Amino acid sequence: MAVHAASGTARPRRARSARAFATDRQVLDGAFAVILESGWSGLSVLACAKRVGLSSKAVNDRHASVSHLGVAVWQDSAGPALREALVSVMEVMLPGDGSAVDVAAGTRAFTSLARPGDSLIVAGELLAAAVFDEVVREAIAADLQSWLGGWCLPEGKVTAARAAQGVYTLVAAMGLLFAFRRPGAAKVNLALQVGYLADALAHPAKPSRLPALEAAHMRLDPPGPVTDEHDALLAAMVLEVAAHGYAGATLVRIMAATNSTEGLLYSRYDSKIELFVAATKWRTEFGFMANLNWFRAVSEKVGPGLADAVVWREYLRPEHVLGRGLAIEQVRTGWREPLLQEVNDAAEAELAKTMQKANPALSRSVVLANLHWDISLGYGAELVPSFFPDAWKLPFDVVAVPMLTGPAAGDLVLGYLAE
Repeated sequence: MAVHAASGTARPRRARSARAFATDRQVLDGAFAVILESGWSGLSVLACAKRVGLSSKAVNDRHASVSHLGVAVWQDSAGPALREALVSVMEVMLPGDGSAVDVAAGTRAFTSLARPGDSLIVAGELLAAAVFDEVVREAIAADLQSWLGGWCLPEGKVTAARAAQGVYTLVAAMGLLFAFRRPGAAKVNLALQVGYLADALAHPAKPSRLPALEAAHMRLDPPGPVTDEHDALLAAMVLEVAAHGYAGATLVRIMAATNSTEGLLYSRYDSKIELFVAATKWRTEFGFMANLNWFRAVSEKVGPGLADAVVWREYLRPEHVLGRGLAIEQVRTGWREPLLQEVNDAAEAELAKTMQKANPALSRSVVLANLHWDISLGYGAELVPSFFPDAWKLPFDVVAVPMLTGPAAGDLVLGYLAE
């Protein structure tokens, strides 16, 4: 702070002008609009400035980087909107006074995330961005832990079992937000699924020791020996996106990792997105069967409830961070890349057929609602560990067992249990 030479008194800081505050607002509104329309990967200082007719310097003077600009948008609008939605879900589904859950209110709370407005859409973009951006991740994690710690962190009066219920509910909520762009998502009625979750939360199982079985296939090792140059390219693309995100992935690093030439790469693919689409197909075919076979094997040993709890642990455990990153980028990139979205949609359509076959007595609308719920849980389980890294240690059998052995069991038979 400047000091007057003669008196030694501090020189008053000049008050910012109304125009400066107006420019602050323009910058935030511009960044918000760019994220909403073009996603996180579309945000840049130049894109923000052009959106609202400012100079790049006006943006740079206020925010040190795109990451800090994203944090500012989070703090200004996206974060408060998500806080209101998530806290509403928690207050309804996990009332502290032991009262019964109002299923209609719970359905409305979850649906607000499943059919989000603009601020929640931007919040979802920032949640995905946080997986690869440390600055954004630290800001969001601090907020989420502050807002939801009383439900999701096992400390003080919150037992590990109660925290498992909280994280399970949070996974569903955040997953529904991430899944809202799925075909038909806006028409799904979640009342049945919310009712089943409410019943499972009201009748928790006693925590038990889960089998020490790691789902090694969730690591991003190649699905078998890499026998030719093409498979090596696909495997390298998978790892590159998992580590850096799609926008940060470079073909130069992929060629270096595989000792490939531009000639080999471009003889097969015209662009990075075409290579990513092919890698996604390659990995999805392996991943689906690996998940199916692994779950069946665990179910035969301990039953579907405990097996599902093991799946939760494996989704969330730190060793599988690359697999989660890949899954998030496959979904997020597909939002704006039709070629990739076709792959995602086709995989989910096959899963819907499998679930319908496994549940022939159920209506198609119920099967599709169950599918949307299950996919949302998967998305949420891929997002939440970035903000609650120790969640994998929680006893998720307190919810998984009643979900798959209680009143819901007849309607929520998982598709991958079908032969």
